[in-house]
Amino acid sequence: FMDNPSSPATRKPVSHTKWWVGTAVVGVILVLINLASPWITFSGKKVTSQTISGFGIAGHISGIGKIAPYLLIFLAVVAFCLAVYAWIRKHSPYQVNLGFITTGCLGLFLSLWQISAIRNQFLEGDYTTTQYHIGMWGSILGFFFITLSGIMILREVSATFHSRSG
Repeated sequence: FMDNPSSPATRKPVSHTKWWVGTAVVGVILVLINLASPWITFSGKKVTSQTISGFGIAGHISGIGKIAPYLLIFLAVVAFCLAVYAWIRKHSPYQVNLGFITTGCLGLFLSLWQISAIRNQFLEGDYTTTQYHIGMWGSILGFFFITLSGIMILREVSATFHSRSG
């Protein structure tokens, strides 16, 4: 029983790290593509409708909102660099996983903050309806994929660590 290489007692655990790193790269691509796509359309009875992309939000928000799209790009590039590092190293160190989780959560927070700020600003005026487009959902999904990748790799690394030490 113990000499059989296919038995559960002698089989090496399957690593899904590269699959999750690939998922993070897909998230980065989703974020970068969807920043230029339409995010929100505002319309009203007395005004023409206005569609705003991820980059277009910067023109309508004051303060940190002006640089928010560039921060989203920066976070996506950081996540891509972490993915390349994890892929080259053939394993994903603890810091890379925390980097995925941090960049993904910050990107989600910043995206949702932008949407909330622009929505509040437009709905104070003559605009009455809001329509959300694929660009917004794609960016949010991309940052979700980045966060999920970090969590799943961290879970896999900690399970491997506990199985070796136990």
